[in-house]
Amino acid sequence: MRGNDGKEGGNDLRGEPRLFSRAAFLLLLLVLWLALSSQHTALITTLGVIGAGLVVWLGSRMEILGARLHTPGFYLRLPRYMIWLSGRVVASCVRVAFIVLHPRLLISPGFIRVPMTQKRDLGKLVHANSITLTPGTLSTRVEEDHIEVHMLRCDTGDEHADLDRRVTRLERESGGEA
Repeated sequence: MRGNDGKEGGNDLRGEPRLFSRAAFLLLLLVLWLALSSQHTALITTLGVIGAGLVVWLGSRMEILGARLHTPGFYLRLPRYMIWLSGRVVASCVRVAFIVLHPRLLISPGFIRVPMTQKRDLGKLVHANSITLTPGTLSTRVEEDHIEVHMLRCDTGDEHADLDRRVTRLERESGGEA
């Protein structure tokens, strides 16, 4: 049997670890769907199950649900990251509201380069999407070692180092390189 590295007898990602990865990801999506849905009718729940299954199937076909990508440690630490990011989004909402409602309109829009230390595409994706989810910022380009970000106020870019550190830790705990 050929493994991931193309050699005989290598670690095949089609075995139990990959099945765990798919099942855990499906469970995570279903829990999120139920938590975020305000209605729990049979139709809505069925659509959620179908949607989550479709995402897992597509992710498997794209080979982004590998055994090293989603480990139990990743799933245990992901809620902590999501809670932290949610707090950051709320704080940014308040800051953007203050900036926009201020009589002098305290904006200084522009682009900055945010360094990133993630090694894998998933880590880079999480980092760029986390920036875009934060009000007042928009990831416009992802390069090998940085993200180009449009900001409502360019003088507030220092806080991105903490985001980079947290995403890198999440990536490392998912079984990737750090």
